[in-house]
Amino acid sequence: DLPSSAAGLNSTNTPRRPPPPPPPQAAFAFEIMAATTNDNNTHSPPVAESEASPGYDKMSMEIGGEQDAYDYVVNDNGYDGSEDGHLTAKERVLYSRLLKGCCVCITVLFIVAVLLGVQGIEDKEWTELEAEDELQVPILETNDGYRIYSCPTIRSKAENDVGVALDHYKRGAQDLADYFYLRRQQAHIPFQDIRYDGYPVSFTSMKETLRPWKVKYFCPYLKSGDSIYESASGSGMNLLLTLQILKLECNIHDLTIAGNDYIEQNVKNSIYLHSVIEPSMSRSSFFCVADSASSSTEHNHNPFAISGHVPEKSFHLVYTGYIEPIIDPIGITGADDNLPLLDQTLYIVDMLCDFDNIHTKMESWWAAQRIATEYQQAQEEWFAKWVHELIRIAKPGAPILIENVPPRLCSHFTDYTSGVAKDFWTRGVETYGWDVDVDSIQTVDMESPFQFRYSVFMKRTLYSEDDIILL
Repeated sequence: DLPSSAAGLNSTNTPRRPPPPPPPQAAFAFEIMAATTNDNNTHSPPVAESEASPGYDKMSMEIGGEQDAYDYVVNDNGYDGSEDGHLTAKERVLYSRLLKGCCVCITVLFIVAVLLGVQGIEDKEWTELEAEDELQVPILETNDGYRIYSCPTIRSKAENDVGVALDHYKRGAQDLADYFYLRRQQAHIPFQDIRYDGYPVSFTSMKETLRPWKVKYFCPYLKSGDSIYESASGSGMNLLLTLQILKLECNIHDLTIAGNDYIEQNVKNSIYLHSVIEPSMSRSSFFCVADSASSSTEHNHNPFAISGHVPEKSFHLVYTGYIEPIIDPIGITGADDNLPLLDQTLYIVDMLCDFDNIHTKMESWWAAQRIATEYQQAQEEWFAKWVHELIRIAKPGAPILIENVPPRLCSHFTDYTSGVAKDFWTRGVETYGWDVDVDSIQTVDMESPFQFRYSVFMKRTLYSEDDIILL
């Protein structure tokens, strides 16, 4: 029985049950068809899991009158049934491979960039110690205008870098770097009493020894604002004492200084000394890791040498504090180049020089003399390669100075280091074709502790043969 309240209602007035709400649609619906296989291993019609599949209703494929297992899977013929502009299977494979190739290329480029960045950091460390400030590259007034040069990027082994010949310089450079590092927090780093670049005396003592020489042969040829280049500048101490003498004795200041050294740590020390410890002593400073000698006595084919990166006729004064001789230029000691330096030197002297009895351990005195002559000629060739580089970068008429030259082999019993005789410099103008005024050449004996050595002064000719041809 119906309630009394519903008894009088007819069928037309009976309310209908409200319809169920429609299922929610995803923003991006994709029709995934489930594949089933019957007992005959044939595909049965897929069953849709959602009613709505906008945009994908044409992706179904028919194989043998039946729909494929997955609407978007490639069939046996490599065709995906796309008829409305969608990518084909081959196109998708091609683009997939292209994408993978791009990913590989990007990865390789990233690795290369990282490696180059690391190398760039290492290169930058060559020119920085504790200072992070940017060093100024000297702008030099050359015959063809102002020019900037940069350090060489290619390295090669020097002729005198044989065995242990340069080890004592490398140890000294590292000791000086450690000295600077331990005192880096001090307002002023004392260096007046330290020894440097293999010399047996202190900075102050060396400064007093060189003072008369610097005043007489440097001051008259420089003025404030000029440029100086030191070949084989070592730790930069020689340049610093030179600047101090020029400023105090001759009132010459604001000089542009530059130099090179074969030992990398020496270059770092020079940069730190002139850009951090004593930056006010020069207008700008620039140092490079480079070889001081050319590849020949006439032409240079060594990009690591000075003339490989320094413009010709650039500096108002060019000098070197020392030309490092080759201990054994003709191989007298044999293949054992790792003998201690003093042992090698004494062995050569013992073989070729005997100051007591005027004979040697060679088979005859004449044989010793012949070998000694050959030895000396090889040493002179080596010195000439250094001088070639010094002359080339000096301005016309500029002074060229060589300090602390050892005497020739067997010429003095207290200095066994093999250098060159004093007449080598005048002979060199004709022998090697130096662009030097032969009348300007002077040799000056040094004082203690190098009283058996001498220094050389000469000037580049005011006009070279090329200049005369142009005139």
